[in-house]
Amino acid sequence: MLWNRNVDIKVLESLEYGFVCTVNDHEISSIWGLLAVYGTQMIEDKSGGRSFTHRDGAILQNFLLSTGSIDLGYSGCKYTWLNKRKNGGLVKERLDRVIVDTNWLTVCPEGGVRNLPITSSDHGAMVFDSIMCKTKGFRPFRFFEAWFEDPSCWEVIKEAWCRDNQENDRGSIGKSINRTQSALRWWSKNVFGDCDNKIKELEFELQTLQSKEVHETDEVAEEDILKNLGELWKRKESMWKQRSRELWLSKGDRNSSFFHASTMVRRKRNQIWNLKNSNGMLCSNVKEIGTILNEYFIDLFSSKGTLDPGLNHSFICLIPKARILAHRLKVVLDHLIAPTQSAFLPGRWIAESTLLTQEVVNVIKKKKGKGGLLAIKMDMNKAYDRLEWGFLKAVMERFGFSTHFINLVMCCVTTVSYSILLNGKPLKRFKPERGIRQGDPMSPYLFLLCNEVLSRLLSLEQDRAKEAIENKLDMSVISDWEAHSELDAIVRKFWWNGSLENQYMWAAKSWNSICQPKMLGGLGFRRFEDINHALLAKLAWMLACGINRPWCDIMKGKYFPRESFWSVQEKLTDSFLWRGILRARNTISKCVRHALREDVDVWWQPWIPWLDYVQFRELMESIRSKAPSMQSVADLMYRSTRKWNLGYLRYLFGSDMGTKIGGIQINVNASTDTLIWKNSLVGKFSVKGAYWVEQQERFGEKEDLWRWIWSSKVHPRLSLLLWRVCSNVLPTGDKFPSVEVNFCPLCHTAPESPLHLFTKCSIALALWFSSPWPIRIDRVMGTKCSTLENYVLECEHAKRKSRPRLEGKYGCAMVAMDMSSMEWWHGKLSVFSACFVVFVRREHFTVVDDLAKSARVCLADCQFSTGRISP
Repeated sequence: MLWNRNVDIKVLESLEYGFVCTVNDHEISSIWGLLAVYGTQMIEDKSGGRSFTHRDGAILQNFLLSTGSIDLGYSGCKYTWLNKRKNGGLVKERLDRVIVDTNWLTVCPEGGVRNLPITSSDHGAMVFDSIMCKTKGFRPFRFFEAWFEDPSCWEVIKEAWCRDNQENDRGSIGKSINRTQSALRWWSKNVFGDCDNKIKELEFELQTLQSKEVHETDEVAEEDILKNLGELWKRKESMWKQRSRELWLSKGDRNSSFFHASTMVRRKRNQIWNLKNSNGMLCSNVKEIGTILNEYFIDLFSSKGTLDPGLNHSFICLIPKARILAHRLKVVLDHLIAPTQSAFLPGRWIAESTLLTQEVVNVIKKKKGKGGLLAIKMDMNKAYDRLEWGFLKAVMERFGFSTHFINLVMCCVTTVSYSILLNGKPLKRFKPERGIRQGDPMSPYLFLLCNEVLSRLLSLEQDRAKEAIENKLDMSVISDWEAHSELDAIVRKFWWNGSLENQYMWAAKSWNSICQPKMLGGLGFRRFEDINHALLAKLAWMLACGINRPWCDIMKGKYFPRESFWSVQEKLTDSFLWRGILRARNTISKCVRHALREDVDVWWQPWIPWLDYVQFRELMESIRSKAPSMQSVADLMYRSTRKWNLGYLRYLFGSDMGTKIGGIQINVNASTDTLIWKNSLVGKFSVKGAYWVEQQERFGEKEDLWRWIWSSKVHPRLSLLLWRVCSNVLPTGDKFPSVEVNFCPLCHTAPESPLHLFTKCSIALALWFSSPWPIRIDRVMGTKCSTLENYVLECEHAKRKSRPRLEGKYGCAMVAMDMSSMEWWHGKLSVFSACFVVFVRREHFTVVDDLAKSARVCLADCQFSTGRISP
């Protein structure tokens, strides 16, 4: 390791295959730790030799995952090591790498690694620079949702927007936007401030207050500081969530570290250090890279052959004025676009194409004899980017749009300007000459208009006696019916192992039990077979309702042209999709009834509300001999008054059933046949409802225990821990009788069991008693873990009975359980881990504490040995 004079380095630990040191970087005024790590991580990191397996990179990947650290990447040479076997057997690998944590990236956002060529040694040198490439320019303005939580933000916006705004001033909207951006930039820097610095200041004030003697304590000031800290933590979490662009995780979990890590990983992944030009030369200069990018996109958006344009600039944004035009355009598209196009249009279903493709493939597979069939799947490369503006305008004119509307649309399309973001900094603007923008609300509709021309050309050729062409855009075939078992196996293995690599796993609870609702003792997983069945029930419902859609018409014409959907039987020649729909028909038959009309088929369409379909069919077959010529419900009524013939009903169904049927209200004014889903308050079908109807026999009764666990206002991790304890699925020693040593890894004095871990172990007792509520958990009697759970539930019941002081006791119980489990897992590391780790001495541990705080271990290299943290 070499360094220049501007950096002070102190080596703390030197091992055979690595080292640990601290770096005092004067340029950034910070001290940080350096940890040497090397090893292959992905298949792209190796060339030649034996095939790469996931096991090769498992150690390094597990280290990155457990510590939350980030591979800094590289520029320059792809591989850092080669074996120099020139006569065959040459192997190259990227073994050397630099790993940092998110805090380091916050301090050194411009840091990077440059791999130098391999010369005399078999390893290449690496240059690790905290300011590798400092790009110039301003970052684009971004508005943060957290700003709204400060009342002064509204005043800043209002004042900046209305300042010097002349009503007739052309372009005043653009000027108002620029003024507001400038005002918010100044306000964010000077008033709103940096959350991290404010948090540090408040924490220092809180530390000063809490260090005073009891008689000097200012409780009011301490409460104010804690309240302000809570607000700042919320702001910080909101801002990092917005930066991370992670939409699947909700706020409120205090998961700022996750959002922070996501942001840093995304920014580092998006950084561009090198780029090849049109001549194949590798360029690393920022100006040269910017020129290459501009030339590429200008060529892509150019064809060789009254709105303010300044409002239409975007960084390769959703424009409000385009949304208005899109709402007007989509109203008429249903009359212009053929029914075979099912994407983007309101009221149409994009999955119809997939269903029709499945039927086409089924016909092709079963075609026999001469004259085969051919299906072509088309994919338009860069369809949006290469759409010619002249062609788009001509299409709209031929469809009959007004000149004024066409001019508004074309103004939105043609006044676009782009800036490329290179490492977060915008390059020079350029204007395209063709293409429509991804993300613009008008773009899908404009593309559909142009695509309709292709569809009509195909229809025209077919009308000219040419061979028919089936055109399906961007479709895929429905997966195999047996695929659900493979998907279940993947989810099950990942849940119990945390990885898909290990072939063996210890499943402490059956998968069917796990796939129960949370309130029934499961975790809410759903078996893929059950999900698939519920989705097929939706198709069966649409066919039963007689919805006017192309795929419904094709299914009806192919499988039941002269029969009712309820009476058609399965045949050997039916397609895989149709057989699945017929099986799902049994599910919807349990909760379906017809809105009673006179023309309802009395034998096949379920019209008696309180009977499921099987009971309905049994009842109707039992009376068939009494009325063989009866066809519709109208035959059970008086034709003159359209009311029930009670005498005839009692003759057919018996006195009690006939009287009950006579009380059913007849919908005389209904013009169409309507199906009602009995399990819904509004009578509408849902996939979720079909799933519950199908699984209600497998599900049991709800229990208060599980309801309290999942509805408690604690962190989800703690709820999951309590579920593990109460479900008896913790991998403690009593579950493995074949293991010779099954003593508690914390106290080493008694056999390991869940009850001992949380209520008898000396370390657990200390954690319980050291909480703000000194809890004597050893007094909890019993031999099952449910006693601990009953203790917690008693706290929760008492808390709900207006005893707020016990709320803290309940929270302390959860935290103590969590700390016990964490210590237990760390103790288990030395028992169950397949590889050993190096524990750095305690005085060196603080250097990499943030890097390895989740597992409290520090990797020095891919060569390991055993050890413990010295006192």
